[in-house]
Amino acid sequence: AATATAAAQAGPVYFWFDLFTNNQHVACRNPQEWWATTFRRCIGEIGTVLLVLSPYNNPIPITRCWCL
Repeated sequence: AATATAAAQAGPVYFWFDLFTNNQHVACRNPQEWWATTFRRCIGEIGTVLLVLSPYNNPIPITRCWCL
């Protein structure tokens, strides 16, 4: 009951997939300034981000420049 109440009060939940936003084949070409301003602002506007790390012992997202 407490979980259902908390979920109802939390508001809507949205999913954002960066593969639809950033072309992963050219993302590394973006200058550091773009990542530090535009990309950072967009992530901040989302409010909360969950990074899925898999496999646990060598997470693939950490090896990709657009996920760092």
